[in-house]
Amino acid sequence: MEFIIPTTNLTQIKFSLAAKSDGGAETLLAEYWNGSQWTNAGLPISQTPIGANFTVILFDFSSVAVANNNPAFKIRLRFDGADMTSDTGKAVHINNIALEGQTSSLATNEQSIGKNNVKIFPNPAGQHAQIVSNEIIEHLSVYSVSGKIVHQSKPQKLETSINLEKLETGIYFVKIKSKSGETTLKLIKK
Repeated sequence: MEFIIPTTNLTQIKFSLAAKSDGGAETLLAEYWNGSQWTNAGLPISQTPIGANFTVILFDFSSVAVANNNPAFKIRLRFDGADMTSDTGKAVHINNIALEGQTSSLATNEQSIGKNNVKIFPNPAGQHAQIVSNEIIEHLSVYSVSGKIVHQSKPQKLETSINLEKLETGIYFVKIKSKSGETTLKLIKK
């Protein structure tokens, strides 16, 4: 199972669920997408046994940097056991899925990445928003609050405009990448 879980404005991410097995699997394994592959690096516990009674299982992503403030954070759960290829009619039951995190500050209009200063205006914006940087903007992505990419571009210049005409009114997150790194700014479409 894969979960796309936007963690925008959150740090210290913890993912929990209740699980039980009637023999469908013996172990639950957790991984996350690091941008290029599935991994469990940095997870204190990445696998846990599944018993016959519902038990709360917690996966702590606090020490996983990519889990923080990520509008496209992904978690994958897999099952393991003695015989995972037979269809015996046995199942694993999961409920009470939850995500916890601490709120982090996110600038609304301006943020610095190393020596780079990035501004987005007007904010709130109507049909267009301008982004100005003192470093070349290599890549720009706009995400909805659900983590869906609604716009991408590679401006390769110091200033660019985003056409917001087709976007619904609401909150969006603009991820901007330059040679100094990347930052995410909140954008409000009115």
